[in-house]
Amino acid sequence: GGTTGTTGATGPTGAAPGSTFAVLEPQDGSDATGGAQFGRIRNRAYLQIGASGLEPSRPGENYVIWLYGSDQNAFPLSFERVRQQGTLRGLAPIPAEVLAVLAQGRFDAVDISRTDISELQAALRRARQDQAPPPYVGESVLRGPIQGPGVTTAGGGQGGDSSGG
Repeated sequence: GGTTGTTGATGPTGAAPGSTFAVLEPQDGSDATGGAQFGRIRNRAYLQIGASGLEPSRPGENYVIWLYGSDQNAFPLSFERVRQQGTLRGLAPIPAEVLAVLAQGRFDAVDISRTDISELQAALRRARQDQAPPPYVGESVLRGPIQGPGVTTAGGGQGGDSSGG
């Protein structure tokens, strides 16, 4: 059987109409749940994350928040430690060049992984040397497709009345 309903499917305040968001589903049989919402503060893009039911970080391990397309096409936005309460909350800024890739639809999900810190640092070093995006590292705990108007422009008109402010 499956469960129906929308328990916890929207963030703490619910996704605003017209917002771009992701509902994060457990990937490893865990009881974790979460959500992500894209937003702007003073013209800077960010991703707001809320997750609960996570196992606390072990020594030498962090949770990594990814914009995810595939294991070869992912970008680590933020590294977080999770304490005994098992919750992860925060705002992760999205760099402008990453936002451009996001707008092309190359990242179609938000992912949270449990990742060995030294493994991640090695991957980031290699990526810098190769001037390439880092590979996805870690074990996915939560993942969900990005939904809403603000990310892909597939099939739509490219015009926009997004001037003003």
